[in-house]
Amino acid sequence: MLAWRLTVALVLLVLLAVPLGLALVGPLWRGQPWQVWSGGERAVALLWNTVLLVGGTLALTLPLGIAGAVLLFRTDLPFRRALQLLTVVALFVPLPVLVTAWQAALGTSGWLPLWEDRPGQPWTSGLVPAVWISSIASLPWVILLVGQGLCWVEGELEEDALLVVGPWSVLWRVTLPRCRAVIGAAALWIGLQTAADITITDMLEVRTFAEEMYYQFSSGEENGLARAVAASLPMIGLVWLGLVWLVPRLDRSLPPLQTMAAPPRLFRLARGRRAFLALAAAAVLIVAGIPLASLIWKAGLHGRPLTWSPTFAWESFATRFHLVGGKVALNLFLAAGAGFVVSALALITCWLAGGHRGFRLGLLTLMALAWALPGPIAGLGLKQTIMQIVNGEAFLMPVGGDHDRIPFGPISQLLYFGPSPLPVLWAHLLRFFPCAVALMWPAVRMIPDELRESARLDGARPGQELSRVIVPLTGRVFSWSTVAVAALSLGEIAASKLVEPPGVLSESFTHLLFDRMHNGVDHEVASLCLVLLAEVLAVVLVAAAFLKARSLARYPT
Repeated sequence: MLAWRLTVALVLLVLLAVPLGLALVGPLWRGQPWQVWSGGERAVALLWNTVLLVGGTLALTLPLGIAGAVLLFRTDLPFRRALQLLTVVALFVPLPVLVTAWQAALGTSGWLPLWEDRPGQPWTSGLVPAVWISSIASLPWVILLVGQGLCWVEGELEEDALLVVGPWSVLWRVTLPRCRAVIGAAALWIGLQTAADITITDMLEVRTFAEEMYYQFSSGEENGLARAVAASLPMIGLVWLGLVWLVPRLDRSLPPLQTMAAPPRLFRLARGRRAFLALAAAAVLIVAGIPLASLIWKAGLHGRPLTWSPTFAWESFATRFHLVGGKVALNLFLAAGAGFVVSALALITCWLAGGHRGFRLGLLTLMALAWALPGPIAGLGLKQTIMQIVNGEAFLMPVGGDHDRIPFGPISQLLYFGPSPLPVLWAHLLRFFPCAVALMWPAVRMIPDELRESARLDGARPGQELSRVIVPLTGRVFSWSTVAVAALSLGEIAASKLVEPPGVLSESFTHLLFDRMHNGVDHEVASLCLVLLAEVLAVVLVAAAFLKARSLARYPT
């Protein structure tokens, strides 16, 4: 195990610690970072806006997400499998698409305008719409995360409680309290994602700490970058303390793996099935139907005065699909690859961290840095790392007689000159490795120590223990982690846009959409969003059909 830990520690050092260290230490060493705290009133205002945004998002998302998780994962609600599939599809909607859709519906020029029309300003703004869109973006994450936690509750505890009280009392007094740590982890996940987001706050003109970091970073000054890093230090400390406090409690609350062999018990809705189905349909209509209808409506607007035409909407969609359909498909493929690679590294890391306190503490520190450091700053650290590698390879390669030629080798070709997807994949690893660890950690910790000890007594080497014990027992959670990281990677632009080399293989569709949406929602932007949604839906449906066919082939009925 020592050789495995040293190897993985070296990989984490090169791929994560070095870029994060350059992003954190370099600006603080060269600049004057503490000027960011010179304006007390501004710092208080930024803190207050961040607290309101995160608090409002959690206040809306957690109750609705927990209720949705109970309905979709622990009741006999009709069409719950289809609703679970829609929830997975919602994960893959990047934030620029979501902002565009809701602005097209409720914005200053939308078809259901709820905010004032300001001449020359194509977007609405303010804290209320920012909280609403952030809540819509966070809701599917809470449903899926809490839903997995609900499926982990020991069936024996629920069966014993049913002998004393009714099923809904069991849900309230046994099932939900047993998921406290998972609900806390979901709240931490949503809080970090909301506090670090700049897509929604930038478009809706809400100034938070993340916006301040981005503003300082965009100033182009050395002191500006240093101030941005200094502004992120309190968040890094809070995240580290939160992880150190939460992880032991999560470990103690996890059930043993044997209790997950049988499917979870479903709570019967009885006469309330139709009522709950109507509520679920209304939620789908509000969360998905209104923004989708608004995009279709925007895609079909043309002429002076503007009129809607289904023919024009289809032609606009078909034209954009012909132009960017291949790029979207390539982005989906690269996002899936990033999800698989990041989840695989997270699985191995969680396996090795279980029996070593120092390795575990180092992992938590690395997670806090990667999770709390703003995307642009992390991307700049990665860019500096790549430049060091390129300069080192150029120094080692002989130039020959042609001094005007810039020498570069295969590593420089892959990381800088392009075309290559590796820098973007590296950026996704840097940003979302903590998310994959957060998902894989409970699954690895639920594996009883007796199984590992038995494998070692039988003479299994570490690689055999990983392939024959750890991987088979964590396959389902690994699949969910791959999906989650792929969804996050599809919408990531903060770090990847700084390291994108030239070439088709590294072009980000989300980056293209983010640039175009600053001028408002016209038929082109709406059609681009519809192209992405159509391909995401097609990929998810094909994957679901494949998994269902594989399950039927393995367990024929």
